[in-house]
Amino acid sequence: MCVRACSHCRWAKRALVRGQCKRLLSGARRHLPLLLPLRFSSQVTGLQRNTSEVLCHSLSDRDLQIAHWKQENEALKKSHALTTGLVTSLQKDVVSKEQRIQQLKTETEKLRQESREKDSQLAYVSDRRRLFRSPTFLPPTHPQYQIIEEILQAQERQQGSEQKEAELQKEAQIKALEMEKLSSNLALLKKLLDGFQVCPHPTRREDLQLQSLAPLAPPVSGIQASLARILYSVLGWVEALESLLRNMGMDAPAGDTGPSPLPSAELPS
Repeated sequence: MCVRACSHCRWAKRALVRGQCKRLLSGARRHLPLLLPLRFSSQVTGLQRNTSEVLCHSLSDRDLQIAHWKQENEALKKSHALTTGLVTSLQKDVVSKEQRIQQLKTETEKLRQESREKDSQLAYVSDRRRLFRSPTFLPPTHPQYQIIEEILQAQERQQGSEQKEAELQKEAQIKALEMEKLSSNLALLKKLLDGFQVCPHPTRREDLQLQSLAPLAPPVSGIQASLARILYSVLGWVEALESLLRNMGMDAPAGDTGPSPLPSAELPS
């Protein structure tokens, strides 16, 4: 009897527990759809709030980076434009320099060719001249030998005449300078003679200052000495005439008129 009572109690307890569990499950099933949306909505709201803040911060960082990248892009574009302009200018300079170099090369080659042609012509002329002067080129009995000799002699005479002409021109220049000096000395002598005729002072011999005349070449210095001797003789004659006039009791003529010679009838015998 006790065993049956115990088993009956166990069964009753189990049935009670099962009923409670069923009631709890049914209540949970009935209230769970109402509790889950509220809980999830709060979590979703929190997540949305946190996510929006993170996204705003990320977007602001991205906007700053994009603005910085835009500035760098603009700077790179400007630098690229400047570099492109410099490259274009340098390319133009290089092209012009290459054209100038090519032109200079062409001119240099042309000058070299002309120089080679002139050298070849000079060598040919030198060879022909050497052959003309060579005694083995033509025998003396050849008809053209005399002609060649005459041509060579004519060339030598022409060279000699040109040299003599240059010497004569140089000598003519020297003679022209001497004539200029002579003309200046003659003008000075004439001036001194005019002053001598005007000045009645007895020491006019010292006023001539013939030492101031420029030295001349030997052919012209003789003329200068002759003129000086003539001038001194005239000076002595005039001084003697003035002395004679004073001895005769006559006054010498005034300085403005100069000494005038006496008539031949009035001269003392």
